[in-house]
Amino acid sequence: MDFYHQAGLAALGSRLRRLAELLGQQSRGAYPLYGVAIDPRWFPVFYYLAGRPASTISEVAAGIGQTQPAVSQVVRSLEAAGLVARSSEAGDGRKSLLTLTTEGAALVPRLEEQCTDASEALRHLLGDAGADLLNLLSRVEDGLSAEDLLSRMQRERRARRLAGMRLTTFDERYQPAFRQLNLEWIEQHWTPEAADFEALDDPFGKILDPGGYIVMALDGDCPVGTCALIPRVASEREFELAKMCVSERCKGLGVGEQLGRAVIAEAHRRGAMALYLETNRKLVPAIALYRKLGFQEIAAQSSPYQRANVFMRLELTHDDEGRSTIN
Repeated sequence: MDFYHQAGLAALGSRLRRLAELLGQQSRGAYPLYGVAIDPRWFPVFYYLAGRPASTISEVAAGIGQTQPAVSQVVRSLEAAGLVARSSEAGDGRKSLLTLTTEGAALVPRLEEQCTDASEALRHLLGDAGADLLNLLSRVEDGLSAEDLLSRMQRERRARRLAGMRLTTFDERYQPAFRQLNLEWIEQHWTPEAADFEALDDPFGKILDPGGYIVMALDGDCPVGTCALIPRVASEREFELAKMCVSERCKGLGVGEQLGRAVIAEAHRRGAMALYLETNRKLVPAIALYRKLGFQEIAAQSSPYQRANVFMRLELTHDDEGRSTIN
């Protein structure tokens, strides 16, 4: 038991299987005690068929939460023991209906007595343990139906990973990472263009010195993402959201959304009237993120990038105190 205490909830599935095996081993002697000559492994299928009209294998499987192949294997054993009979459904010879035979039905009253005594014994056991286990199990099963364990683990992984990350403003230490992160992203889909290298090779001259802003996402001290806010020449109060990229090892954690919101917040602080961005139709997750951030598609614009074929804009308005808000 030391292992299970040490592993805690991470070994819950293994511990439940161990408990099921222990209960199965300790109850195995009850079947001959009550004169019920069935293998304990047959119990769920046999008990489901007891007192029910003829059922198909798929109905039994759904009813007891087992796979159809597993149920079929048990049914074959029950047939061999003479406890279950199979017949064709009227009007559909392809479907088999399962019923207890006369010999199988004769076992049901004795099995009911066994179940009654087992329930009482377990009720006292659980009472001594101070646990309403059946209610707890039902609530756990309902919770897993609402959201499966893998989804819950993915959410926890995302929260844990994000807890170790932080955003920081750009400085010269991050220039190599800013360039490399962007080139890695571009080269996944296209060949870098001349316009790419203008900003990536000189972020100070092309982005920061003209009044722009760059934010970096750090995992510990390692840069894993970036995004820039670039003034648009045609407007003093309009900026372009650009150079957003996230390292492959951090995709799916919400880093891109954090970067986007940080850049939008900076645009708010600067009293921007609108944000603009260019992207490509094949970047479906990116477009979904931009829409989540409030951007809407606009008509095609002139662009220095050949790959740009989607253009989006986020309108900002300002309250009476000059604070910007998303329109």
